Amino acid sequence: MATYRAAAEKKRLDATPDDLAVRNKVDLQSAIAKRVASRLAYESADLAVQVFGGFGYSLLSPVARHLCDSRVARIYEGTDEIMELKIASLVLGNGFEAYS
Repeated sequence: MATYRAAAEKKRLDATPDDLAVRNKVDLQSAIAKRVASRLAYESADLAVQVFGGFGYSLLSPVARHLCDSRVARIYEGTDEIMELKIASLVLGNGFEAYS
C-alpha cells in the first residue's frame, strides 16, 4: 500500500513539478515505502530460511539468494536508519533534521 501511495504522489508531482509541498509529500511517501518494503522482504526471506532449514541457508537455494538480495535492499539507496531519519525530519520539520 505504501508503494502505491508513493506512486500516486509522484504522479501528482509530475503534474505540478514546482509545488514544494507535493515534493515533500513524495519524499516522505517514498522513504516510507522503501523502509516498509525492504523490511518486509527481509523478514519474509528470513522466515523462509527458517522453514527450509540447512538447505535454505545454502547459497545454492533460491531462498538463500533471496535473503541476500533482500538484505542488500535495506542498505542501498539509504540504510534503514537513514530512511528513519528522513521520515522523522519530514514529519517533524527541518528543525529536527539530523543530517544535511
